[in-house]
Amino acid sequence: MKKITINLYEFKELKPEIQDKVIEKYYDLNVEYEWWNYIVDEWKEKLEKLGYYEIEIFFSGFYSQGDGASFKAEVNLVKYVKQTKQQTKYKSLDLENFKAVITKAGHYEHEYTMDSTIEDWSEKDTTEKQIKLINELENEILENSREYARKIYAELKNQYEYLTSRKAIVETIEANEYTFEANGTMRNE
Repeated sequence: MKKITINLYEFKELKPEIQDKVIEKYYDLNVEYEWWNYIVDEWKEKLEKLGYYEIEIFFSGFYSQGDGASFKAEVNLVKYVKQTKQQTKYKSLDLENFKAVITKAGHYEHEYTMDSTIEDWSEKDTTEKQIKLINELENEILENSREYARKIYAELKNQYEYLTSRKAIVETIEANEYTFEANGTMRNE
């Protein structure tokens, strides 16, 4: 039988060039799980307070064409108008009987893949002024939804960039007390 002794080192004990190698190798250490869940859940709560429901949030990222965030949802117009303090502007509309739907199309995830439609109203029973208001509300909901999608994406990107930063990787390595061989090979794998 042969016995081999291997010296193991804490991250801070490694030579700086080996530390750099470790950081490069384990750049995704903090993003190998669904790290985005709490951001998505917080945004669902925020959107629900504004009258959105049945919310599905999508994103891709972070450095390619088509990356971004988008979502599908339905919107309770009474709650939305109340939360955005526009009851007076839309008082001539029977919002109890309408709903808005945010849809998503295409294989990209950015905000311009989203569209908005107000459903359950009939042009036959609606005045020109009401049609104009419905179109304005529909466009406003779409633009606001796109702005929310941009904010969701910004939060996700910021969190991703933090989690893949040298600082966060070192914090994780040290918090988990990972050890390494002198060449940077992690022994806790």
